[in-house]
Amino acid sequence: MDWRTLVDVSEAAKSVQRSREGWERGTEFGWMITVKPGDFAVGRIACFPNGHRAEIGYLLNRRFWGKGYATEAADCVIKWLLADGGLWRVWATCDVENIASAQVLEKIGMLREGTLRRLAIRPNISEEPRDAFLYAKVRV
Repeated sequence: MDWRTLVDVSEAAKSVQRSREGWERGTEFGWMITVKPGDFAVGRIACFPNGHRAEIGYLLNRRFWGKGYATEAADCVIKWLLADGGLWRVWATCDVENIASAQVLEKIGMLREGTLRRLAIRPNISEEPRDAFLYAKVRV
């Protein structure tokens, strides 16, 4: 993640409030990833439209990695975004060491366009900026 793990309820409440405000402004649309039969949350996915393009990002509780949940959620969001008609490009980045996330992006038809050097500080890994792969899917 590009932010520290939330450990305080007030931090989580502020995060939810920022997401709600982003939804109202049309700058962020986010959904919880849930698992049946209880529909309990195991992760989150969001997109950030900006003109003719949108960025997506997701996170998933480690206990639910490798079960296809991130792939299913990301595929749905990308199809929704590109069906709109106004968006032409959906993109995402992932840390170069996060091979599982790179595989998710490739499974949903995103193409690796390159490596962005020293793009993001991922405070749960390092205080120094880290390299990231850039993936995108475009409407043709």
